[in-house]
Amino acid sequence: FMMKDRAGALWIGTTDGLSRFKEGAFTNFTTRESLSNGYVRAIYEDRDGALWIGTYGGGLNRLKDGRITQITTKHGLHDDFVSRILADGDDQFWMLGNRGVFRVSRQQLNDFIDGRNKTIFCVVHDAADGMTPSEGNGGNQPAGWQMQDGRLWFPTIEGVAIVDPALNNT
Repeated sequence: FMMKDRAGALWIGTTDGLSRFKEGAFTNFTTRESLSNGYVRAIYEDRDGALWIGTYGGGLNRLKDGRITQITTKHGLHDDFVSRILADGDDQFWMLGNRGVFRVSRQQLNDFIDGRNKTIFCVVHDAADGMTPSEGNGGNQPAGWQMQDGRLWFPTIEGVAIVDPALNNT
């Protein structure tokens, strides 16, 4: 997965970690730098400039001010396989995993990282919501799109799941 951040750096997720290419030089972030898993499948830059990194088996990581913090199922994340991160207009992060689509507010994630919450709570969208099957199909880029009308499209192992955040942010 590749993305360009607001400062012009190129971020590359690989099976061995995350690399930043800036001013002609690479900086690498791996499990040695506290990345929860080396297989990076998703990168999202939030409005404050923090990077959120989805991994295949290590959950979600936040890179802010040079520090990586991990969030996994041990902390309440629905799935440790995160193949896509999209944000809606209410600052909810929508993630695609092997166990379906789930969402959590960015504020709740930051509160957990900053020690204001001991766990996080994710809202799960899966077979009970009509996603049959609910297993996401990540690994191919990108594993989801946000359309101009705000709807989110996620690939599943047997088709596409379309979510309208305006109808699901309760």
